Amino acid sequence: MTIDDIYFNQEAHFLGRNGQFKASGVNVDLQPGVKCGEGVITLTPFTSKGILGRCSIEIPVEIAGELASALRKAVKETNRKE
Repeated sequence: MTIDDIYFNQEAHFLGRNGQFKASGVNVDLQPGVKCGEGVITLTPFTSKGILGRCSIEIPVEIAGELASALRKAVKETNRKE
């Protein structure tokens, strides 16, 4: 089930099976597990042509909070350098 499609305002890249490609955004998808709190969040890049790339990252739902925390720390660190 697609949770969100996020599009980038600056150039980004991803590494797929056939080399490096420009990324225009990322699709966030949820595959729920059998039990409450289980499942996998899948991040799949959009190519510069707006189609899903042929690579993805699967993140267990139970560590999604840790990932969100790490992303917030990265944003704070970036803001400090400005």
